[in-house]
Amino acid sequence: MYIGEIAPSHLRGKLVSIIQINIVVGLSIAYFVNYGILSFSESGHPLVTSLGIDTHTWRWMLAVEIIPAIIWFLLLLNIPQSPRWLIMKRKEAKAKEIINQFNNTTHCDDEIAQIQASLKDHDEKASFIELFKSLFDTKVRSVMIIALTIGIVQQITGINAIMFYAPTVFEQLGIGTDAAFFQAVVVGLVSIVFTIVAILLIDKLGRRPLVIWGLATATVSLFACFWGFHSATYTLTDQALIALAAEINIGDLSSMANVVYQSDVEFKDALIQIMGEADAKLYESQILQSAASINANLIIGGIIGFIAAFHFSIGPIMWVLFSEIFPTHIRGVAIPVFAFITSFVSYLVQQFFPWQLSVFGADEIFLFYAICGAIGFVLLYKIMPETKNKTIEEIEMLLARESEPENVTLLKREA
Repeated sequence: MYIGEIAPSHLRGKLVSIIQINIVVGLSIAYFVNYGILSFSESGHPLVTSLGIDTHTWRWMLAVEIIPAIIWFLLLLNIPQSPRWLIMKRKEAKAKEIINQFNNTTHCDDEIAQIQASLKDHDEKASFIELFKSLFDTKVRSVMIIALTIGIVQQITGINAIMFYAPTVFEQLGIGTDAAFFQAVVVGLVSIVFTIVAILLIDKLGRRPLVIWGLATATVSLFACFWGFHSATYTLTDQALIALAAEINIGDLSSMANVVYQSDVEFKDALIQIMGEADAKLYESQILQSAASINANLIIGGIIGFIAAFHFSIGPIMWVLFSEIFPTHIRGVAIPVFAFITSFVSYLVQQFFPWQLSVFGADEIFLFYAICGAIGFVLLYKIMPETKNKTIEEIEMLLARESEPENVTLLKREA
């Protein structure tokens, strides 16, 4: 919201997209740091024991996050007020100073006049409840539909579940825990690269084409993951059982020898029945590595394709649209409300992921995400406008009209 209000229209897409690159850079650094802490905890170095890294590994992973949080807080102390907020508070002179500072524009007075015109019918002293009620006004109905759709679609395709549980997902391929953690680091790097691609393209190609075709690519990638897991089989051969017995205490798995299991759920259920839930979970990664017959390249390619498509499309562009489409007088309420909706959907997706994985299997999880992506593609193709190179006030005037189809058509035509 803040970046959207201070940035010039021709740079707003790039600057707001930086939010997403900060997120993915942060996640990637976290992957590297956690991977480093995990490796160090197993190194046998004297500091591992003296600092308690071996017994409190996860606490160390969380503790290091305090450092960037403190740096971020200190940097926030020096940012100026939004010019639109200043105009709402009748501080036009200060607003003009900030507009000139950031925009270097010769049309500062015109921009201030546009902002004042967009605010003239709205009460600056309106309460939160009154502003919240304004979200249901018919004049902003089309804005709310667009925001709700993109806010839900962004998360219901499973991005955060895949990012946060990336090692677990890769373990299902039978590539081992260490390799799975390394693949998760690769996913983080892909996120960074393709968010940079989005920043470079968003103000050239526009928001709509990147979201629409990025979401289409993400959906195809999710279907590829579904097919890779769906076509997999799991078999413990006699040779595999001998090799496993030399490494870990697996008990008597002879009843599973040479039995072909058609899904990861069926295979893991058989393990639990023989070994018990605790031991089955403990040795699951090693056993899957020995038993899985799976097209790992297809699934890894699908996951990387999905991550790439997400991060050059709906990932960063959702925040750009949120900063652009809401009228100034309700933006301070609307963006937090829809950010909460997005976060709540993300929470539900992540919360249910482990349960879905154990009950339905990896194939059905990816099928669900792919179907959600396909539905989102159809909806956004029909309703998402193009806002490239328009001021916030121009977007507000276009979207404020009561006829939603007319608004969307007009926006597409003028883009």
